Amino acid sequence: MKLEDYLKREKEPILNLGCGKTKRPNEFGVDIMDIDGVDLIADCNEKIPLPDNTFNLVIAQDFLEHIDQKKNVQIMEEIFRVLKLGGRLAFEVPSTDGNNMGAFQDPTHYSFWNEKKFWYFFDDQYGQGFRSLYDIDCFFKPLMLQTYWNQHNVTYVKGLLEKEIK
Repeated sequence: MKLEDYLKREKEPILNLGCGKTKRPNEFGVDIMDIDGVDLIADCNEKIPLPDNTFNLVIAQDFLEHIDQKKNVQIMEEIFRVLKLGGRLAFEVPSTDGNNMGAFQDPTHYSFWNEKKFWYFFDDQYGQGFRSLYDIDCFFKPLMLQTYWNQHNVTYVKGLLEKEIK
């Protein structure tokens, strides 16, 4: 589906990054692979090829670990860019904390995450210091951040972050 048609249909647009076969009917799905149901085929390592301030929610379920390690800041800034003010990022990613086999065993994982890595993108006393050191422009308010073990005893970090502008 074309973005224009999707935006006419949906009042609260949702972007599903790396959607694969998991995209729901009310979501606009982007994936690098040409799979049935994907709305836009794109490599998000360079840019999310969508307009600024478009989505109320970005879903990044098992997505961030597939982005090049050198592009971690860039992908977070791209997500921030496509979110509306007050929009949210819901993510889940294998963690390097705890039992980290999920983070490192998959040969398609190019970047590695844990709870503390997300601190670099927060608008609190820690995030402000990190962002100024590395010229990180985006900042999120953490609504939820949690490490857990799934049914296969693989460590994950999941979170819900809100776009803020000052």
